[in-house]
Amino acid sequence: MVKSMYLKNLRIINTKTMVTLRSVTFNQGANFVVDSETSSRHNKVGKTTFLRLIDIAMGANDRSMLYKDKETNTTNNGLKGIITDQKLCVETVITSAPLHLSRSPHETTLRVDLFPGGQYYINGGSIPQKEYQSFLNNLIFSNSTNVPTFRQLIGAFVRVSLAGDNSALLRYLNSFTRKAEYRSVYSFLLRLEDPELSMKISKLSSDFEKNKEAKSRYVKIIDSQDEEALAQILVALEQKRKDLDFQIADLVDPEEFKANREVFNEVRDSYSRTSDRAARLSYEIDRAIESLRDARIELSERTDLDIVREFFDEMSSLIPTVSHNFEELILFNEKLSQNKIAFLEESIAVLVGELELVNESLVELEASSGDYFAVVASGEVDSYVDKLESLNSVNVRIGSVKESIETLEEFDNRGLTLSEEMEELRSLIREEGALPELQISKFNEIFTAIAQEINGESPILLYSSDVNKFPVGFADIDGSSTGTRKSLMAAYDFAYQLFARAEQIAAPRFVVHDIVENIEGDDFGTIVQLSNDRSIQYVVAVLQEKLDSSGIPKEVQENGTIISLSSKNLLFPGGK
Repeated sequence: MVKSMYLKNLRIINTKTMVTLRSVTFNQGANFVVDSETSSRHNKVGKTTFLRLIDIAMGANDRSMLYKDKETNTTNNGLKGIITDQKLCVETVITSAPLHLSRSPHETTLRVDLFPGGQYYINGGSIPQKEYQSFLNNLIFSNSTNVPTFRQLIGAFVRVSLAGDNSALLRYLNSFTRKAEYRSVYSFLLRLEDPELSMKISKLSSDFEKNKEAKSRYVKIIDSQDEEALAQILVALEQKRKDLDFQIADLVDPEEFKANREVFNEVRDSYSRTSDRAARLSYEIDRAIESLRDARIELSERTDLDIVREFFDEMSSLIPTVSHNFEELILFNEKLSQNKIAFLEESIAVLVGELELVNESLVELEASSGDYFAVVASGEVDSYVDKLESLNSVNVRIGSVKESIETLEEFDNRGLTLSEEMEELRSLIREEGALPELQISKFNEIFTAIAQEINGESPILLYSSDVNKFPVGFADIDGSSTGTRKSLMAAYDFAYQLFARAEQIAAPRFVVHDIVENIEGDDFGTIVQLSNDRSIQYVVAVLQEKLDSSGIPKEVQENGTIISLSSKNLLFPGGK
């Protein structure tokens, strides 16, 4: 049986005295959180705070948002004091049964302590926050895998203080959220494809692009076009080495060479090996010095720790197995950099020592090979030395080119492996019969119809299968704008409610919206009527004057008002 979870009741409780300060019962249709003030104190009585209580009951990570304003960086110390002193909590009952039933075995009681260090409870039992969220993911979305996470999904239903343009309606998570995570969310909600497979494909695609970019950067560094060009260069270098070997051999008189063949070959081979070793050591020293310079620069540069800390905190909430705090990881990273520098310094010293020994060997070889140099004393010595140096240079170049070819082959093999893995996952999706276009078409049939009822416009939801792009977007099939953001949000969220019912998708059967003053009066009246006619639980913060100006009948207003707030009736007595 598909779960259809509604909000039934919300209470604010003083846990010291167990006195209920507020008790609000929800309707199955429209639910108005009303600001009845007629003065400039609008938005000061607690209607948005009430919606935040719902978000907190749904496992929001930051409970301090009740009394802290991030935009102005201010704190309502009065409210904070009330919450802390009275040890307030919010208790919310959610149910899958029709709301007219007084009690149902399908009810779940959620409780969250609002004060710092408070606990989370399910049906009276204390539970860690992460497990609380995972429980709700399974209860409300039937998502036992926790991919996507509950907080990633519930944000599409509890929209509090949503700012920005229409894109913010779809990009409702924090700015650190990756496209792959959004793709997983929409794949899950709209049943486009398996969200786990979608996440894996997006990750593989990201790795593929990174591998491609890394290869491009490497090609620029080695100043070459591709493997084909390097292969041709290698052939030319090996031919040049053969020519130099032949020319060097020709510089020695055959008769004298025959008489001193073993000595000649021994000295020549020793000189060649030693020179090659010296060149290679010089090359390795240069590479090590360059790496040391980069490591020192990296250690000296300081990243914006505030941004990194935010990212770390967000990732810590997604990866519960992280056991170290931010400062420990920063110190650990710096220690790694220092160890790397120490290792490189020690390696350079060793290499320099080896090079000095090799150079000494060359000096000793020259001093001990008088007979050999006598053989070439006929005036060809300079040419002989020049050609040996050329040969050494060619050998070093050949080694470098071979290394570049091998590295490029590794990039290619990595790209091929990633492509094959992506294709394998796509084959699984095709085998499962997932047809994103069909699902989007079903959704748009409902979405456009709802929007037509609200404001006469014809928006559709667009889907992109390109994992490098954001998965969804809006367009209007009539070529006009997609209307006001709040009207579009209501149309979209209502359409999803009806779509989820039709497709038997386990999901919340409630929608929570913040202030709707910028919706046209007639449009808002239609939205309210739709919520009541279609039994869509629509919880919205609204001004009393907005209800009046929208032409909503008094009876509908009275039946829909679940709490009316004013300066004399604050959400938290003595606070806000």
